[in-house]
Amino acid sequence: MNSFGLYIHVPFCRTKCSYCGFYRVTEIGLRERYVESIINELELSGRDFLKKDLRTIYVGGGTPSILTEEELRKIIEEGVMKYWGLDKVEEFTVEVNPDDVTIEYLRELKNIGVNRISMGVQCLEDSILKTINRRHTSKIARDAVKMIKSEFDNVSLDYIYGLPGQNIEIVSRDIEEMLNMGVQHLSAYALSVEEGSILEKQIEKGLVVLPDEDMVLEQYDVIIELMKKYGWRHYEVSNYACDDEHVAKHNSSYWEKRPYLGVGPAASSYDGENRRWTNVENVSNYVKGVYDIEEDILNEEDLLNEKIMLGLRTDRGVDISEFDEKMQKRFKDNTDIIVDNGRYKITEKGWMIYNRIVSSLFV
Repeated sequence: MNSFGLYIHVPFCRTKCSYCGFYRVTEIGLRERYVESIINELELSGRDFLKKDLRTIYVGGGTPSILTEEELRKIIEEGVMKYWGLDKVEEFTVEVNPDDVTIEYLRELKNIGVNRISMGVQCLEDSILKTINRRHTSKIARDAVKMIKSEFDNVSLDYIYGLPGQNIEIVSRDIEEMLNMGVQHLSAYALSVEEGSILEKQIEKGLVVLPDEDMVLEQYDVIIELMKKYGWRHYEVSNYACDDEHVAKHNSSYWEKRPYLGVGPAASSYDGENRRWTNVENVSNYVKGVYDIEEDILNEEDLLNEKIMLGLRTDRGVDISEFDEKMQKRFKDNTDIIVDNGRYKITEKGWMIYNRIVSSLFV
């Protein structure tokens, strides 16, 4: 493939959300040195991508909106534009937190070339936001959406269900309100209790009680039914778009096995063939210019398993003709798999047990 996606990881957070298992740090004073290291890594790691066109950029975290406009501009001008330019970039996304959003900051992002905003709302119930240690309130989130929509016409919101204190009524009300906000994309994730997270410790101590599995399944059902009601496309396990045009291009590149370059600690890269590598999670070393990586060279079995794993998490599924007779029999014997226009797919409700289905098909 002659194009690739670029992921820039910004691990800084002012506070740590209780559920978060992503690599993040609160030493935001390291930002200036971090920006320099990102630029340096783009030069070093980007060499394998110099002959490819840059198609998408995604700045994620952490909290990317902790970076000032000047810091992000420096990464783009001294790193990205130096080697690839922005003329062939179709989608340039920056994640923001509701409490960081101002009209001035949004306009600065537009001036850099950003054309899509992704914001973590997580929930619109203040008591739940407080429980999971989010710094924003539901009002701040609503006001932020209005500001973002005044400057951008491609807006994505993140939502989490299965949170402590959530019930069917709250989830239904939240999702319907978000669908009526005029945004183009929603990501709805089932809460996962990450190892080492604050939430895990709270549960162990009996300080927090999560909804049971049946309640979480009901919440998922409510979400997909509301999406159908509004005519949205459920194109990936956790992702919904108002139409085909607003399917997330950058994230789709992962599921379509397109090449991508990730810079920053904990960021992963893929050459589009059989090599994957991930940066070690260590900001202290990273700002010193130490770019440790963990590399995997994928064999035939790995590639086949990835094709199954990535393809079945989308509504496109996988092409039947890409599998031999033995593998096709395994698909046919799996009652959670359907055949649709020459492709194997998991049903929409079956996605709730996606991991179980996919692992049963691995070779």
